[in-house]
Amino acid sequence: LWYWCMDQDLVQRTLSARSDVHSKAGCTMAAGLKLLAPFFMVIPGMAVSVLFDFEAGSASTDQAYPVLLASVMPPGVVGIMVASIMAAMMSSLDSVFNAGSAVFTFDVYARLFPDSSQAALERVGKAATVAFAVLSFLWIPVISNGPGLYRQVVELQAYLTPPVGIVFLLGVSWARVNGSGALAGLLR
Repeated sequence: LWYWCMDQDLVQRTLSARSDVHSKAGCTMAAGLKLLAPFFMVIPGMAVSVLFDFEAGSASTDQAYPVLLASVMPPGVVGIMVASIMAAMMSSLDSVFNAGSAVFTFDVYARLFPDSSQAALERVGKAATVAFAVLSFLWIPVISNGPGLYRQVVELQAYLTPPVGIVFLLGVSWARVNGSGALAGLLR
């Protein structure tokens, strides 16, 4: 529910499709690809534990995938893999920054200043994108000194998902729920 219905960058991609047919086809394809993700994560990890001396839970497991790539693949393919990983990371960050910028610009700034021109909204959107990028760079030391990015994301989602999910489900399934009630439910 959280990933498919409330993740802002996925919602934006769905809403920006050419038609409902393209939107549904894109969601179906993304769901199929999402089912393959554990295989791309688990199988290389199992291969590394068999081929090399990596103990589960040790600090060296962060190096497992790079060691596997460097040992098994030829140098040119390693470069292509590194470039594809970097491109995927840049695309994901771009989507998150764009989604955050759109939420801030249209849900916060446009409500505070309803008479803003299109040019002003564009400037605020660009400034919000830069601000989110700077905040992400400032967050790097917290990630480095903490339990790890994945664990931090899971803990944050475990904290946010239940209340937002309940409000979302009630809003979808009960006609009497309105925006004021949803906000009151989230703030209590």
